[in-house]
Amino acid sequence: ERERESWCLLQSSQPSSPSPQNNSWHIFSRGSVYDRFHDCMLGVLMGVLWYSGNILYGIGVQIIGSLGTVLGWPVFMSFMVIAANVFGFSTGEWKGTTARAKAIMAVGLLILLIAVAIVAVGSL
Repeated sequence: ERERESWCLLQSSQPSSPSPQNNSWHIFSRGSVYDRFHDCMLGVLMGVLWYSGNILYGIGVQIIGSLGTVLGWPVFMSFMVIAANVFGFSTGEWKGTTARAKAIMAVGLLILLIAVAIVAVGSL
């Protein structure tokens, strides 16, 4: 078998993944046209929100000045992780996980919030 150019191609060659070898490409076209359009629009919305966040980060860095990158990037990344986990939890992504996993997530988010507070206080 020829070498794969990327991990995604390697994964698509696995028996459990959609691929031409196991005639499972139909998985990508499941659901109604509305469902597929809805999923595509959610993808577009995620891209717009991500790009907008980067633009706002860039504007904020310029406003803060010389320490903008040093202070802004960790705060930006922390809030990205926090928001992703909060939205994931609210949409049911964490259903079926153990209480221990949820506790570890909560502790991690708390550590991120404390770190952002330390950066904010330290920049005064």
